[in-house]
Amino acid sequence: MSPIRFLQNAIVVAFLAITGSAFLFTMTRVALPVPRPLLLFSYGMMAPYQGDDEWNNALIAEGRLPDGTWQSIDLDRSFPVGRGERTIRERLQGVRFFAKEKVQQAYSAFAVQLLTHERERGATYTAVRLWNDDWPRSPGGYEQLHLPAFTTRTFLTFVQ
Repeated sequence: MSPIRFLQNAIVVAFLAITGSAFLFTMTRVALPVPRPLLLFSYGMMAPYQGDDEWNNALIAEGRLPDGTWQSIDLDRSFPVGRGERTIRERLQGVRFFAKEKVQQAYSAFAVQLLTHERERGATYTAVRLWNDDWPRSPGGYEQLHLPAFTTRTFLTFVQ
C-alpha cells in the first residue's frame, strides 16, 4: 500500500472513530479517550440524536432604570437569527460542557455586552439582570403556557 493511500485510510478511520465516540457520548454520556475539542466538535453534529425536552426555555433580560424600576429588554436585536439557533445561543450550548463558573462568567459577559449596547442605543439602564424561564410545552403553541403560574424563573446574573 502506498504511503498516500495509507494516510487517506488513516484519516477516514480517525474521522469515523471520533464521530463514533461523539455518538456514544450523545447516547450514553460515556466519553472515550478522544481529545475533548474533537469530541465536542463532533458532538455538535449529533443534534438530531440529542433528544427533545418537554419544556420550553427563554432567556429574559431586564434593565434597571435610574428610578429603580426594571424594564424588559427585547433580545431580538441581540439574536437576529431563527428560534432554533437563538435557543442554542441563549443557552450557551458551547459553554455548557464546562464548569458552572464558566457558564456564569459567559452569562455575565453577555450581560455586560448587552448593557453596553443598550446604553449605546440611548437606554439609561444602570444595571442588567438575566433570568432563565422554563415552562411546559403546549399544543396551543410555543408561548401558550409562558405564564407566571406555569413558569419557573431561575436567576442567572446581575451586572452594573
